[in-house]
Amino acid sequence: MFQAWGPAPGNITPSWTYVSTPRINSGKFVVNPGGWFDPGDHPNCEPYFILKGTLHLSNPDTSDVVELRAGDAAVIPAWANHHGFNMGEEDCVIYWWVPREMHTDLFKQKVQDGTLHELGWYEREPVMYNGTHDRNAGFESRLDQLAGWPNDAPKGDVDMVRLEPLALAAPDAGRHVRGGLPGLVLLRRRRHPLRPAAAAAQPHHADRERPPGRRSSTCSTASWP
Repeated sequence: MFQAWGPAPGNITPSWTYVSTPRINSGKFVVNPGGWFDPGDHPNCEPYFILKGTLHLSNPDTSDVVELRAGDAAVIPAWANHHGFNMGEEDCVIYWWVPREMHTDLFKQKVQDGTLHELGWYEREPVMYNGTHDRNAGFESRLDQLAGWPNDAPKGDVDMVRLEPLALAAPDAGRHVRGGLPGLVLLRRRRHPLRPAAAAAQPHHADRERPPGRRSSTCSTASWP
């Protein structure tokens, strides 16, 4: 299915959805040179694989950024807002997966009420270097670490996670990637999406309580139904 996707007016991203089931959603989208996609989040983790070009993937609440080139993979933690920028001279083509539920209750409520374009998927102001402010309430700011650059501080619960190239020809790769690219281990690194303290600190997300008995989302097929 093809979509001209854009949660905010004036910024449309070409997107193809290949699979959309209760177990898995996947597809690809394109960010044109000089373009970007607007911030959003999902109730489950989302792996990216860069098929072409270069993407700067960032969390707007923390200003954490990872650079991803063709052949690179990353994991966006569950509930982490994310946006991406193409600063290169060629299209950036991204293959994505979201296991189980694709959208938060808050997002679906905005769609139902017709307020998505008015309120936006992401309602806060992104944290940016030389921007209007240096942090969002309830989140650590990566800008604090610029004074000590280069900085090897560990990633936080809502930071983007660039995956190192692991066992690209591993014989058990198919066990870790269902319906994905052959031989590519994308989901071997387990990440807890948000620790309770971090989740409680985030504003505007009352829909984040999991139903009773629902397991935490991690980027491992061991937790898939």
